Amino acid sequence: MRSFTSMWRKSWWQIPCPPIRTSIWRCARFPSTWRWPWPWTTGSLAGSPNWPSSGPPWRKAGVARSPPRETLETQRPSDSPRGSLTRAAGHPEVLGAPEDRRNGAEDTGDHMRFDGRVAIITGSSDGIGKAAALIFAREGGQVVLNARGRDRLEAARAAVQAVGKPPLVVAGDVSQAAVVQRLVDETLQHFGRVDILVNNAGGGTSLRFLEEVTEDDWDLTIDSNLKSAFLCCRAVAPAMKRRRYGRIVNVSSVAGRNVSRLSGPQYSSAKAGMLGLTRHLAQDLGSFGITVNAVAPGPTLVDRVAQKWALRSEEDRSHILGNIPLGRLAQPEEVAAVIAFLASEDASYVTGVTIDVNGGSFMS
Repeated sequence: MRSFTSMWRKSWWQIPCPPIRTSIWRCARFPSTWRWPWPWTTGSLAGSPNWPSSGPPWRKAGVARSPPRETLETQRPSDSPRGSLTRAAGHPEVLGAPEDRRNGAEDTGDHMRFDGRVAIITGSSDGIGKAAALIFAREGGQVVLNARGRDRLEAARAAVQAVGKPPLVVAGDVSQAAVVQRLVDETLQHFGRVDILVNNAGGGTSLRFLEEVTEDDWDLTIDSNLKSAFLCCRAVAPAMKRRRYGRIVNVSSVAGRNVSRLSGPQYSSAKAGMLGLTRHLAQDLGSFGITVNAVAPGPTLVDRVAQKWALRSEEDRSHILGNIPLGRLAQPEEVAAVIAFLASEDASYVTGVTIDVNGGSFMS
């Protein structure tokens, strides 16, 4: 090191590149702090089996290494899903993309993102809500199913129980405050906590033109979509605040992001209102560790859409698909996968965001 210092002490300033010049000056001026900048000394690969565990032989003693994996594991919160910190630490074994779990494909690894979590999913008897419930259950979560129709709920219960833990079923219309309070109370009584809320309940009339929309049509659509989301968020907020943790995901629509010829003004207004609610609650609840986000799906092949799609003419289908760059409608599992991401620790620093899941039909 002395020869290195002697060699550069007089000529370091002649090097034309300022960063290199500064580094050499620092090494010459403070030789005791010098260390070789290889990835096994400073980067995320420290301790990896792909690199020498002891570093280069000329490495100076006393230089701090990246903390071993055992240290990272001890720093994990007691209820944090396994994998979040190790993924952040950059260990090669968790950097690969997870296997595709759409359409019922099982997760063969230990990627249990929702182990120990309790998720309330409204409108979960079929479609996007049911697909989300299956993902949560498959990945270790306790699921609370809700919808108005008892028969469909029982079918959803059987499907969820087949891939995960037995769900809690609470039937009722979540546009009514009393039903929402009962839903949350039964969840807290049964599980003692609420970690995740997915506001998927919705629907409304299919009228498209202003003159055709009655006051009852307007009220029904606003209540089913926007009011239900507001009531559910208000009901779960105290429990989430007490634990200083929560994930809220609102299921809006491309109709709330852009003009849609497939829906009327009442539906577009309700779904746009959900986006405003998402942003406002993200601001209000962020200090309590609660994230609030939304997804905005395009046309998705849930049961009621599939029935209407089958009745459309070939010309109508071609026109609709021509406005979608991917050239097809979404599957419920594709939207549910984005919901699961926003509800997981993978999105722990994401809040107030709307993710479009529309095949490119609307690009913000």
